[in-house]
Amino acid sequence: MFITLGYVLFWLALLAYFFQGRSAGRLAGRAATGALIAGWALLAGGLVERGLAAGHWPLTNAYEAALGFAWTIVTVYLLIEATWRERRAGVYVLPIALLAATYAVTRPAGEQIITPLLPALRSAWLPVHVASALVGYGAFGVAAGFGVARWRSAEDDLGQEVERAMERAVALGFGPVKINCVVMAGPLEIVLSKTLLRR
Repeated sequence: MFITLGYVLFWLALLAYFFQGRSAGRLAGRAATGALIAGWALLAGGLVERGLAAGHWPLTNAYEAALGFAWTIVTVYLLIEATWRERRAGVYVLPIALLAATYAVTRPAGEQIITPLLPALRSAWLPVHVASALVGYGAFGVAAGFGVARWRSAEDDLGQEVERAMERAVALGFGPVKINCVVMAGPLEIVLSKTLLRR
């Protein structure tokens, strides 16, 4: 229920961002940000609810990972929007989050059910791996949206601001992706060495 409502609010926020970009009205921009924050909170609530019902980390299948990716993109965008105080790029960033969320909500019902955690995923490394990957790739998704905004921008002032916001998003994503690579390299090397030594 939370997830569906959050998804609908993401679409409403996109429409409001579109109208804000066309009319340059503050009311549409505030409505867009408000709807996006409400959708973000509902999606977070839905993921927490799934995690509590499952009894484990709620990002263990493609459905939950896509929702987590959408949630992370919105989180990073809202943080940058709050510090940047500019809403015109929302219409370019939010479709990336909606693409991931649409992938998730259109999965067959059998793929959306909560299932027991597979034995291969019962590891302390899973939350570290998934969290760092989602934050890193979510930040890169925001940077991609800012790249489209820069490409579409004819104003030099806005273009420079978008480039700075894009740089911040890439900088934010680089650390978690690097951590993901380094942290996962150690356990992977141990598993591979044990597997290869058995032969």
